[in-house]
Amino acid sequence: MLWSLLPIVFFICFSSAINNSYVDIASRPYYFQDTHGPILKKSLGRSARNIQEDYIVHKIHSGNSTKRPKYDFYELGKDFTTKKHDGVDLVNGKYIRLHNPLKHFSILEPANTCKNKTAHTVKETATKAKKCIVATNAGFFNVHTHECLGNVISNSQLVQSTTNRNANFGITKKGNYYVGYMTPETPKANQDEFVNLVSGVIWLIRDGKNYVKESEKLEFEGTQASGSINYFVNLRSSRIGLGHDAEGRLVIVQFDGDGNHDKGLNLHELAELMIGMGVINAINLDGGGSTTVVHHNYVANAVSDGADSCPHLPSDLLFREMIRCERKVTTITCIHNDVDLDDSKNNQNKELLPDCKTVDEKTTRFIVLGASGVLVFLLLLIIVLMVMSIVICCRNEKDKPFYDSLDESDEDPIESMPMQEFMNDEQSSPANDVELEVIVTPSTSTQ
Repeated sequence: MLWSLLPIVFFICFSSAINNSYVDIASRPYYFQDTHGPILKKSLGRSARNIQEDYIVHKIHSGNSTKRPKYDFYELGKDFTTKKHDGVDLVNGKYIRLHNPLKHFSILEPANTCKNKTAHTVKETATKAKKCIVATNAGFFNVHTHECLGNVISNSQLVQSTTNRNANFGITKKGNYYVGYMTPETPKANQDEFVNLVSGVIWLIRDGKNYVKESEKLEFEGTQASGSINYFVNLRSSRIGLGHDAEGRLVIVQFDGDGNHDKGLNLHELAELMIGMGVINAINLDGGGSTTVVHHNYVANAVSDGADSCPHLPSDLLFREMIRCERKVTTITCIHNDVDLDDSKNNQNKELLPDCKTVDEKTTRFIVLGASGVLVFLLLLIIVLMVMSIVICCRNEKDKPFYDSLDESDEDPIESMPMQEFMNDEQSSPANDVELEVIVTPSTSTQ
């Protein structure tokens, strides 16, 4: 009797192991709370009010094209695991280098703006708010309230500023990169000078050198949600860095990770890798389950968020705990064609606002629905006519005389024989005097 219970016990243990390894850990990018966002307690981080500005300015590469972005997009692979394996266990990534960023790079708000506190996937904002050729997640945010965190200037428009001290990456109208720390007054006082600006957490590279240790002592840690700033820096996770090289080309480097922190990069490793790729100034953007790269409207990297981030996914779906989905985020980076930035700023949020449809959109929807209704009606009419034709044909075949269906060359044996001969034949063959013997023989084939 006890032996029969062993399969049940094994199944329960196996299910528990799956749940612990995937649901409880892998679906969360951080150990200390269920979802990504600032720690819900008073942070021990430092405020920017008491520290002076500290930043690097570098000339932007003008590029060879003014109409379209000139960029490089490479696949990366590197062994970054905490566990030793017999085989090579690669963590894949992306290397994106933009030669002419001044008119082809933007920091975009979420599709329904930071002010409305809404989050969307990178793909939604990239494809609907603006036609981004390449897009990634950008600044940190509060997943509970969908509040954008840090400084944000989008296409010359000041979205928000912060009093918290975190590393910034910006592009100015004079054609310079701005990388480093600023006071709370800087974004407001210089909003006319910035085209785009975004805050991260940790200044990765400064003047070609790894600046993680120094930055760790200065950063406001409450913007990230892993725990202490030291734990955040040394945590293995999905990572994404934004910076530029010595020639003034904008560089984005992204590496995948997993939710249980067996794979991925810590920030020291990310900085060293980017230095090896020629980056001389860079900051760390939001990582973990937020890390997303979209290329030509397709998610190009391996996202690590759990099934809870998947919209309309059935709760009883088999192997649900093994599914990974793109997380909804706030701000994104966007590489795009040369457009009027002011016009794109005014129009970028209309497509996703549910209650702000224009007359043209309504008219278009009415035309599409009307055309669809006409097509459905015609299809049903054709089906009805076909059914009626089949019924009529079957009825005609049923009412048709049997002999009408015979071929004219066929002769009825009864009608072809004269009546007299038929009668004589019947009389000359007395049935009572003849024994009929039926012999069944096997059918054989002889030569």
